[in-house]
Amino acid sequence: MHPREVAIVGALLLFLLVPWLTLRDVWRHPSTRWAAAGRSRVTTTVLVLLVPVLGPAWYLRRIRPAVRGPQAIARGRS
Repeated sequence: MHPREVAIVGALLLFLLVPWLTLRDVWRHPSTRWAAAGRSRVTTTVLVLLVPVLGPAWYLRRIRPAVRGPQAIARGRS
């Protein structure tokens, strides 16, 4: 593969696959956990869709641990 092709494939993965996988995770958690964490699933979805690189990073670093709860953090599964 040429470097240009590698760059195109990398960009597609970054801008399509990562947000898609993030959205799957966002919608996997029940509404009760979102409410308990004081977070909005709809707002998070919009963030991931409108900011395709930083949105998933923000979700994985800040929002997901809160939604998964203190039990997941204690077990080391944040």
